[in-house]
Amino acid sequence: MSAQLGTFAFSALVALVVLYLLYQILVRGFVHTYRPWGPVEHLRKPAVPTGGGIAFIIVLVGMQITGMLVADAFFAPAEGHLRGSMLLAGLVLALGLLGFIDDALKVRRESSTGFRARYKLLIQLVLCLWFLWEVYPSAQKALIPFSNGSVQLPLWVFMTLGTILLMGMVNGMNFADGLDGLAAGLALIMLSALILIFNLAQWSTPANPLGNMLLFGSIIIAGAVFAFLVTNFKPALLYMGDTGSYFLGAFIGGVAILSGCMLYLLIIGALLGIEILSVMLQVAYFRLTGGSRILKMSPLHHHFELSGMSEPAVVFMFWAVQALLGAIAVAAYFWSTL
Repeated sequence: MSAQLGTFAFSALVALVVLYLLYQILVRGFVHTYRPWGPVEHLRKPAVPTGGGIAFIIVLVGMQITGMLVADAFFAPAEGHLRGSMLLAGLVLALGLLGFIDDALKVRRESSTGFRARYKLLIQLVLCLWFLWEVYPSAQKALIPFSNGSVQLPLWVFMTLGTILLMGMVNGMNFADGLDGLAAGLALIMLSALILIFNLAQWSTPANPLGNMLLFGSIIIAGAVFAFLVTNFKPALLYMGDTGSYFLGAFIGGVAILSGCMLYLLIIGALLGIEILSVMLQVAYFRLTGGSRILKMSPLHHHFELSGMSEPAVVFMFWAVQALLGAIAVAAYFWSTL
């Protein structure tokens, strides 16, 4: 446990330094000033640098390399296990790069759109299918919440469900990144739930190299997200942008799938799913009725803002709901051990 706390603290410290240096660069030419979306109050916010999610990539890669060189406890090369971690790294880095390009296009064009949505979704689909294909069948075992059993998922179920959950995590995190501190706080709570589950499973042992990798990788990203939250809570000094939201969604989803906790994403990621559904229902209802709306504004968090809640109040409410979902997920795993 001391090693885990030390890793978290060191990651947070490194991330703070990286974020400080990154801010000095981004504030000079990577500021997204065009924000036509959201409640009117958001339009009064000062211009803030975006692309802060680059810090997550730097911290993960830097500490991964350091860990491989100096510590067996993190990403120690082991046949059949290092490959899984490298596939995960490939997925999150590729999606992080996609998000960064999207952020850069928005800044360059002074527009709210970068890549067309259809192209982003297509690239996400290809990357998710590639990752799932490569990790099957080693990751086909899925633990069943509230049960001590598991199920070996057939390829078509694994690919279909995995794609829905992975893309849901990526885009749900992106939708949630609309209030200061919201997405970062949700991600931190999700990671904390997974870390608790991994500890209950006693994965921090040399006998389980992949579990050890996923555990310490999650702790490292949790530390980086905690540091980012310091700069991102209202009033935000830095936005993670699509770079960060894509990275975090893919990382949490990928870790859950590799660890056999794919079905736990149905609990942990439920709030992100609701955010996505709120947008889909709003758009569908608007088109079907010729302009009527179900919500005052989507995603759902904006509806609560326009209903009279302050931005911090909405953020705290969503954090509380996510904490409840995280607790349910941990309880579901603990129940399975009884």
